[in-house]
Amino acid sequence: MKQILIIYGPPYSGSSHTGLQIADYYKGVSLSVSDLMRKEVREKSKLGSLLSSYIQKGQVIPLSVTEQLLYESFKQHQNEELLVFINFPKNTSEAESVAEIAPLFGYQNINTVSLVINEQMIIERMQQANTHDVEAIWEKLESYYTNISFVINHYEETGILQVIDFSENVNFLVEEISKSTGLKGTS
Repeated sequence: MKQILIIYGPPYSGSSHTGLQIADYYKGVSLSVSDLMRKEVREKSKLGSLLSSYIQKGQVIPLSVTEQLLYESFKQHQNEELLVFINFPKNTSEAESVAEIAPLFGYQNINTVSLVINEQMIIERMQQANTHDVEAIWEKLESYYTNISFVINHYEETGILQVIDFSENVNFLVEEISKSTGLKGTS
């Protein structure tokens, strides 16, 4: 069964690393919408030119453009059994777009995981990465929680959100996500 896993986590929580690990473990593909946008811009595709014009003007990228990018990504990876999105979708409109586009390519099962980590651990990781400005750290965390809270609530209301606290048990995170979501693969 073709599946989608969406992983959310605050900055320096390890959500990107975890998404990559799960994609690798299950022989799936990890998709970062930011990376997909940069690729389109770099390749100077028609979609890339459109994205570039919004970015250069400092404008928000319209949902229709994001949907086009999603559609092209699903089309490109339609033979994959597992797609892992990391910190995307960022709002309920994008979440609804994923839910509408996914079945067109045979993806019927969507699982969402919100990684929760002790904020002190995040601060320590940011400081190790030379982000020593405590105010900047709190601003990044506040921005993440503010921006992502609506889509997290959306997934919670639809009943497909699993919350996993991995402050203590980082080593077994792939196993914990697999168990809590029922994720299956070819591993």
